[in-house]
Amino acid sequence: MAPSAYSWRKRGFTTREAGEYIGRSASWLRKKRLRGADDPGDPGPRYLKTEGGSAIYLKEDLDQWLDQLDSCGSRLEALPGAAPPEAA
Repeated sequence: MAPSAYSWRKRGFTTREAGEYIGRSASWLRKKRLRGADDPGDPGPRYLKTEGGSAIYLKEDLDQWLDQLDSCGSRLEALPGAAPPEAA
């Protein structure tokens, strides 16, 4: 199911929504949370825990994580519905 344009204007995302936003699966994000600082590679984007124990990903943290990947030379795949990159 494709995310709506409204969902990208939200500030806080569920694990599933965050995965769709960054082009990863919800299970990938869950694994990153479980491994935490012990993950030998990329620790994944920052997240918050609610009082009920749910993970919430803030849009600004997801954007920052994507920017860090881009600055490290990692190849990012275009997200569905994303505007094409500007020509340099």
